Amino acid sequence: MATNYYSLRIFVKEENYDLIEKVLGIKPQIQSKSAWWITEHIQQEGDEHFPFIKYYLSVLEGKYDALEHLGISRDDISIWELYAYDGQCNMEFLPEDMYNIGKEGISLCVSCWEAVAEDTREKKRHKLQTCAKRGIRTWMVIGIFKNFLNIGKV
Repeated sequence: MATNYYSLRIFVKEENYDLIEKVLGIKPQIQSKSAWWITEHIQQEGDEHFPFIKYYLSVLEGKYDALEHLGISRDDISIWELYAYDGQCNMEFLPEDMYNIGKEGISLCVSCWEAVAEDTREKKRHKLQTCAKRGIRTWMVIGIFKNFLNIGKV
């Protein structure tokens, strides 16, 4: 099952972290108190489309001066799509969204990785346990175990 994570990320000095919420009017979902202020929206397969670029640009609209007063330039702001996919990764972005994000000087970042279903891990784990119980030769068990350990690695 594909999962999309959309986020607005702002690089900020620690002393100004809490002020971003007051300027933007939204809370960060990831409470890191590190150099990044992050708000996030998670979309599961089958959920209604979330127009993340349009949404985050609307959150920022009219607030760039206030952010600059906190020492945050447009170079410190990015909009992200993180996408866990099954099989193949395809994306498309509306020309209007690309125009608007470019006009505002905000970076769009995309990160994709192949999702590993939990049932796949369980099947491999069960296969490994079954082989061990049946006394199958060690080299076969080791080969299956190596495959199991490499699930999800890029």
